[in-house]
Order: sequence, then C-alpha cells, then structure tokens
Amino acid sequence: MCVRKHFSVWVVWVGALALFASPGAAATIAVNWGGNYMNDDIDLALQKGGFDGSGNPLVHSPVTTGANPYTGGIFYGSQVAAESSSNNKIDANGALVDRFELRSGDQLFLWKQQDFLNGLNTGNAGFESDGKFKLEHVTFYYNARVVVRLGSTYYISNAAIGNDATVTPTALMWYAYNPASSTSTFGATDLTTSVVVGGKISNVKEVGFFTPSSAATRISDVIVQMSAVPEPAAMSLLGLGGLALLRRRR
Repeated sequence: MCVRKHFSVWVVWVGALALFASPGAAATIAVNWGGNYMNDDIDLALQKGGFDGSGNPLVHSPVTTGANPYTGGIFYGSQVAAESSSNNKIDANGALVDRFELRSGDQLFLWKQQDFLNGLNTGNAGFESDGKFKLEHVTFYYNARVVVRLGSTYYISNAAIGNDATVTPTALMWYAYNPASSTSTFGATDLTTSVVVGGKISNVKEVGFFTPSSAATRISDVIVQMSAVPEPAAMSLLGLGGLALLRRRR
C-alpha cells in the first residue's frame, strides 16, 4: 500500500514537472543559406522546379554536377520563367558571399524539414515566440513573404518582409495558399486562424519565401530560427497521476 501511494505521488510530481517544463527549447538555426557555394566568376541559373502530381515541390537549386558544382545544399520551389533564364540565378558576386539574383517571374523558395539543421530534421519542428525569419536583401526592390507548409497545406504571410528585417512568424497573419496551381493569388482568400495555435506554429514540414513577378531583388542570406515544439503529453501524464491518486483514495 505504501509503495502504491509513493508511486502515485511520484507520477503526479513527474507530470507537474513535465507540464511546467513544457515550453520547447530555445530557438536555433534551422535554415542558414548564404556563403561561397560556387567559383567566384561563374553564375548558376536556378532550376525551374515546380510540383509533382502529389503536390510536393521539385528541386529549385542549381544543378550540382559539372565543372562548377553548387555546394549550398538543396532547396525546392518554382519559378515562372525559363529554366535557362539569366534573370534568375545565384550570382557568384566575386569574393563576396553568393546571392540570389531575381529579376523575372514569381519565385518560390522552400527548405524541407529533412534538411533542417541542429536536430530539427525530425520530430515536431516549429515556431514559438522566439522563432525568427530573416532575409538579407542587398539591393533593389523587395516584397518577399514567408511561406510554411503544415502537413499537406501551405500558408503565406499577409505581410511582406522589410529590407533586412527580422520577422516573428507567430506574430504574422496568414492566408491559405496553393503554390502548385498558382504562386500569385494568395490575396484572394481570407486570412486563416489555423496556423498560429496557442502561440505556436507546429509541425512545419517546409519553410521558405515567395517573391512576386513585380519584384527585382538580390538576397544574400536566408536565416530561419525554429525550435522543437513539445507535444501535448505533459497534461496526459499529470492526468494519469491524478487518476492514480483517486484510485488510491477509493
């Protein structure tokens, strides 16, 4: 009897500790694009990308073979422009860091969870209040918007990202978004409340940004800070402890 009582109390305490410790770990870098990924004197065109029959994005990053391989990691998405267009490319930019140079057509850039950094490539990765999204625009016009994929559904922020500004995704409002059918009609739908729930954006499978065809910009860095969002298991554990105490009292 004494062992049961002590076990019940232990379960309650463990449940309570898990509950109060439930906020996720501090945000860390999940996506960090920006560096010297090619020979200094050769630019590389972006692949056109697009979406397969299941709605998954195709590779948008340059071809990684040949005499001048691209080493910056795979990203996905699409562009409404010819694949060989010199208007949409990664500019080697001499001895400086490489950068996206975008001058023609809608552009969508996505990084998949399988490629997230710092252990966020599995499990429930998402944004909490300390999560950040930053684009460093180096020249020209800017009008980029944050894009996330939660499960099989895409969402796009209603607000554009300012020049060299850092935004907090949980503070943004969002539209439902179907980039496979059109990358430029996000304003046609009403804002949705299904993205930020309990101050968190959970289960992010892809994250990136969109620039419309009216934009002409150079982007030197893409930095996304995310965290491991805790699963709602702590309350269940606390409930188990309560049930154990009730049974003990009876």
